[in-house]
Amino acid sequence: MNAPSFATALTTLVVLLSATPAAHSDDTPPNPNAAYRLEAIWNNDGSILRPSRDSDRHYTNGLALFFTYQPDWAQAAADTLAALEPAVFAEATPRSAAGFLLGHRIYTPVTIETRAPLFDERPYAGYLYGGAFLQYDNLTPTGPANGVATLTHLEVNLGLIGNSALAEPIQVGIHDQFDSPDPLGWSNQLEDEPTFQFYARRKWRLDLIDHEPNANPHAWNAQLIPEFGLALGTVDLYADLALTARYGLHLPDDFGPPTLFNPRSATALDQPQTNGWSVYAFARATGRIVVHNIFIEGNVFDDSPFGTEEEPLFAFFEGGLVASYQHNNCTFEAGYSQTILTDQFENQSTTDGFGQLFIALTWLY
Repeated sequence: MNAPSFATALTTLVVLLSATPAAHSDDTPPNPNAAYRLEAIWNNDGSILRPSRDSDRHYTNGLALFFTYQPDWAQAAADTLAALEPAVFAEATPRSAAGFLLGHRIYTPVTIETRAPLFDERPYAGYLYGGAFLQYDNLTPTGPANGVATLTHLEVNLGLIGNSALAEPIQVGIHDQFDSPDPLGWSNQLEDEPTFQFYARRKWRLDLIDHEPNANPHAWNAQLIPEFGLALGTVDLYADLALTARYGLHLPDDFGPPTLFNPRSATALDQPQTNGWSVYAFARATGRIVVHNIFIEGNVFDDSPFGTEEEPLFAFFEGGLVASYQHNNCTFEAGYSQTILTDQFENQSTTDGFGQLFIALTWLY
């Protein structure tokens, strides 16, 4: 999706979300199934999720909860937005989904065992936020509308950083419970500040092993999932490119595994599933052009002494395993991965990374 298309899609989305939710158009048959998914994602750079490490530094913890479903208003919005791209969707009715999220993140400098301010380092920061997203794809019962499976993800988040985000009592309380070193420098955290953030992402899915649709649901398959993303707001301002490769048994009808920053697609929640196991391994590489990161540069609206210069080019690499089990109308899914990051700010003295664990429960009525 090019920049004008993203701008047009965002404008249309805002108009649709501000209006009264609409029902399906007369020529769009209602879906008899209702599906819902609850998902929790946890990131941590310490010894539990990353056994090779036992210290907190930089991006130290993140937790997000997601609720995803398929309401009529999401289908109405998807129909309108898909009509702006006839080359991608043709006359096909897009599959759609919507969701809500609540998240919390903690950032610290390279060491937490000093009360002294650490300048030219990543500052202490807490981030509490909530948001909503819309997704739609071009898949039909006979395959993609234009020959390539395509997903669009649009997301808006509102939040706050600073003392009101409660990062200090959370980290101090957890360290007390596990007899870990006391974080002493939270008096140097970023000032309270509201945040606004918009994300837009386009993904494509390419099957490397060709199977007839639904011919053998337990067949092994491999996929490549390229994606392009934009972030606009007071928290992040960037553009990135990513490529996910995955291989496994009975790959799910989605567009790759989730991250805390990149929710999983849910446009196939209401599709029939086959009982049994799905297991796959994946690897993902992302390159990013960074213009602004509030957790490195510091406050946007306040003149904070804390913060440093971010690196304009940044990359991260993730690898992991995902498994799910389907029984009748319920699916339980879990995944684990490790992520390694290149330097994010000037004169960074450490190589950072974190582990991720997610669990999800999907049920279909």
